[in-house]
Amino acid sequence: MLNTKLNKTLSVAIELDLTFHKYKESWKNILLRGHTEGRYQTFLNNFYKNERKLYAELNELKNLLDYDSALFTPIDKLRDDIKLNSKSYRKALKIYFESDRSVQELADMFTDSEYALSVALSDIRQAVTMLSNDKLNKLEIDLGSKLMFNFIFSALLTILCIALLLYILNIRIIRPIEYAISVVNRLKNKEEHVRMKAFGNNEFSIYSASFNSMLDSIELQKKQLEKSSRQLMEAEKLAALGDLVAGVAHELNTPLGIGLTASTHVNDSTKILKKSADEGKLTKRQLDQYITNVLEGTKVIEGNIYKANEIITTFKQVAVDQSSENRRIFDIKKCIEENVFNMNLKHKAIDHEINVTSESYNLDSFPGPLGQVIVNLINNSFIHGFSDGRFGMIDIVIKAIDANYIEITYQDNGKGMTPAVLSKMFDPFFTTAEDNKGTGLGMPIVLNIIKKVLQGNIQIESSLGNGFKAIITIPKQVTE
Repeated sequence: MLNTKLNKTLSVAIELDLTFHKYKESWKNILLRGHTEGRYQTFLNNFYKNERKLYAELNELKNLLDYDSALFTPIDKLRDDIKLNSKSYRKALKIYFESDRSVQELADMFTDSEYALSVALSDIRQAVTMLSNDKLNKLEIDLGSKLMFNFIFSALLTILCIALLLYILNIRIIRPIEYAISVVNRLKNKEEHVRMKAFGNNEFSIYSASFNSMLDSIELQKKQLEKSSRQLMEAEKLAALGDLVAGVAHELNTPLGIGLTASTHVNDSTKILKKSADEGKLTKRQLDQYITNVLEGTKVIEGNIYKANEIITTFKQVAVDQSSENRRIFDIKKCIEENVFNMNLKHKAIDHEINVTSESYNLDSFPGPLGQVIVNLINNSFIHGFSDGRFGMIDIVIKAIDANYIEITYQDNGKGMTPAVLSKMFDPFFTTAEDNKGTGLGMPIVLNIIKKVLQGNIQIESSLGNGFKAIITIPKQVTE
């Protein structure tokens, strides 16, 4: 606002000089050209107009200079001198009309007074210029001081906010991640009765509850295996679920480890920044580099947290389904894709391809047992069909036969089976695997689940060198 006012003051001072020049010229036009060109009245009006404009600009200049009254007296004197000069101009016109004095003689009468007015105007303009420049310089100095203060304040505020953010990250993310890593490592070491503590009411508490629920379910089912021979058929399912837990634990270790590394880097950068700030050596370049490091670190942490969230979300649903035989309405495509996802985690080191082709169909059935069927078929392909080291491809195609039934076609490009092996496929404890890699219970469990739980049928097609194909037909809604 002050800067604008100072510029306006300079502009009025310059304009005042131009107006005075027009004022003199209009008087000379009356005297020298008024009668000869027949424009006396026009020149007279211009003279009065320029005179009024001079007074108006002097008043405006005085008002704009309210911050310094030292120039009020010269301005008032100049206004009075202009009034006297104008009165003299009008007297000269009367003399011109009433006497025979020449025009040039009358014009020369005002040479000294006009020069004196010009000098006074010049003095006022120079004084205004110097005063305005001094004010502008002071304004720039004050502005620079304010900018420096704002920069220092902003830097300190930024450091405080970052410190607060790091504290929150440490409480809500870093500590839970470190604890989760320790629990995962204990699970990898096959330690029993491991449970994950909840950290407040956030995502980690949800993960902890789901994780602990899954572990509770596993331990309960392990105890039930000891009570009856029927639960012997469930041993493979629980073993697969245990492997799945270890696979997910191993998979979680990567994003959690990366997140911890990134958070440690941010913490170290903060310590370095704080040391520089405490020693008074903090530079803008250091601050910019620190902000860049924090943004990159938090981006890495966020990305890996989301990755861990995706793994745990998928694992949670599959784990709950596989650890129970609850009937519910579910999307068969999503159910199978989740189980395939977890199988890919379990067999991450094996380079095979699994493709699922399906529309979304809602079933009122048992997602856990259906997932176990898919898991056992994939395990069967990995252990038997691709045992010769070939690149494995598995296609799972799901389609509706009619309004009531779904057909699942499972097919691999494995080495296939002889008629003798095919005839014994569903016999309990029959296996062609070497080195105790198979239990002989995988396909009997598949048959038992499809017929007794899912209330469907399965057909097997296979020959040596032509892969394996299973056609499974199940109802969309099981009966009571």
